[in-house]
Amino acid sequence: MGDTPLLLLVDCQEDFFARSGLEPERTALAAKIARLLGAARTKGWPIAHVHTRVSADGSDAMPHRRDPARREVVEGTPGALPIPEAAPREGEPVFIKHFFSAFDAPGLAEHLGKAAPGPLLIAGVHSHACIRESATDAYAAGHDVVIVSDAVGSDDPAHGRSALAWLDGRAARMATIDEVVGTGSGPLAHHDPCDRARVLFDLEDDDAPTIARKVAALRDTQADWAGLSIEERKRRLAGGIETIEAARDALIALLVEDLGKPIADAEGEFGYGQRLSRHVIDTAEDRELAGIAEVAYRPHGLVGLITPWNNPFAIPLAKLLAALVYGNSAIWKPAPPALRLSRRMAELLRASRAPFELVAGDAQAGRIIAREVDALSFTGSDRVGRQLAAEGAARGMPVQAEMGGSNAAIIDRDADLDAAAHDLAVAMFSYAGQRCTAIRRLIVHEDVASAFSTKLAAAMERLKVGRPEERETQLGPMIDPASRRRIEGALQEARDAGARLTRSSLSDGHDGGCWLAPTLVEGLAGDHPLGLREWFGPIAFLSTFATFDEALALHDAGPFGLVGVYYGFNEAARERFLAQAQAGMLSLGEARPAFDPAAPFCGWGHSGWGPPEHGRWDRDFFTRPQARYGR
Repeated sequence: MGDTPLLLLVDCQEDFFARSGLEPERTALAAKIARLLGAARTKGWPIAHVHTRVSADGSDAMPHRRDPARREVVEGTPGALPIPEAAPREGEPVFIKHFFSAFDAPGLAEHLGKAAPGPLLIAGVHSHACIRESATDAYAAGHDVVIVSDAVGSDDPAHGRSALAWLDGRAARMATIDEVVGTGSGPLAHHDPCDRARVLFDLEDDDAPTIARKVAALRDTQADWAGLSIEERKRRLAGGIETIEAARDALIALLVEDLGKPIADAEGEFGYGQRLSRHVIDTAEDRELAGIAEVAYRPHGLVGLITPWNNPFAIPLAKLLAALVYGNSAIWKPAPPALRLSRRMAELLRASRAPFELVAGDAQAGRIIAREVDALSFTGSDRVGRQLAAEGAARGMPVQAEMGGSNAAIIDRDADLDAAAHDLAVAMFSYAGQRCTAIRRLIVHEDVASAFSTKLAAAMERLKVGRPEERETQLGPMIDPASRRRIEGALQEARDAGARLTRSSLSDGHDGGCWLAPTLVEGLAGDHPLGLREWFGPIAFLSTFATFDEALALHDAGPFGLVGVYYGFNEAARERFLAQAQAGMLSLGEARPAFDPAAPFCGWGHSGWGPPEHGRWDRDFFTRPQARYGR
């Protein structure tokens, strides 16, 4: 942007962002503003905030807002506070205005005159009023005005669009966030989540007393919730699901913006979460007959839910609904990178009036929750999951843990190598390989190993690398720099062990930061310890086999057992694979099957603990059966 810009944020306050009809919707707009603000902070640009403030008696409100029923941003009320995504930091001045234009705020014009010599970037609300007036006054004061077009919003969208169109080329010019903050040699340098993660999730964690208060409140309300009929609980939760579904676009935008999830994958996760949710509500029953006995399925009480960042919509939504529909109260701790999305989901689900609370925090918050609840459902790493399972066993507390894997695919000599290479390249490396179900190990018949390796390398090159918000993108950035460094460390270990690395090329701008090229590791034994770990990144290991016995042994090597895949058409081999392979979920010829909500999502060995998730198994975990006679 030439000389150093100054970012001016206008009216990023709770009352203004809560207005009905706001476009973009609150969560999506807040995410954009957070991204812009984070980039400005990272680059060291000057930042100023302008807030509207109205006194309690309304004497300084604009005339059309003096009616108490229409009064907003009243001093001392929550509505006057900045939204969390745009909270000022130390050194960022805040100027107070009472009317439309930011230049009505005392001291702002003088401050801008002493600040950066570059463009004045304006973002915030509302385009048809305060943004318009601030831009025209800034232009009159001699500033080079740039309105960041995808970081402004209006509750009168048609009027807002007209205002921006009139300003463009007259008092201001329009630029997107990408155009404003883009730097470096490649088109994606500005969309690296390494910078984003430093600012988007800088939200306060809940401390131990706060968690204790939430636990106490949930215990107080659980009995009343459990006292409702299951049909009433289902009805209320269905209303919550409808509210969430109505916010589809905004929630998908957060998956893309905060997690770097390619939009096609984000839409897929949203659809999967919908299917899981509907299945929970449609199939939940808490009574059945068993011979002459009636079996009642009773809630545990307070259930803890600890959920991951890589599937932060579908996994927690399914857990929450399953826990709640059977009469439990729930306390939910999402992974920190998914906190803004999770908070928005919680806001929407509160339409159900179900007893649940969200806790913001790290591993310490998870440990506190695990000590306080009656049952715990966890999705995350093997190490943490097994610790929680041990703690649960010591307390006699049920624990359900899904803990990832180092999943294997067998490619037999009669497999369709082209189809297998294409299928596996996408399954292994899309979303930068950040899936517990991603295939990590390729066990290939020695007769076709060379041909398959060549075809797979070509398929890796065809993967579409791009910005997460672009529909054709398959491979985006990793979640943070530490994750990229972890995979780079694994690759160096492989080199040191004598492996050959085939690394796909990445177009300009996709190297460094959080971007990492898909890499195939060859030349290590199929049971080498490197290949048996869960790497959670764009890395895969290829080994060979001569006999099917050897292939099965390599498939079952290591402690994990989540997903296994077989490519080939020999019927005897297929049946043997299904009968003997040690994994909770097996697939023929498809590395990313459409997991059915009615089926168990289950890992064996170090991949799972306790009852599996989904289907009728939800009831197995979230309730205790009680046999009743004499009815």
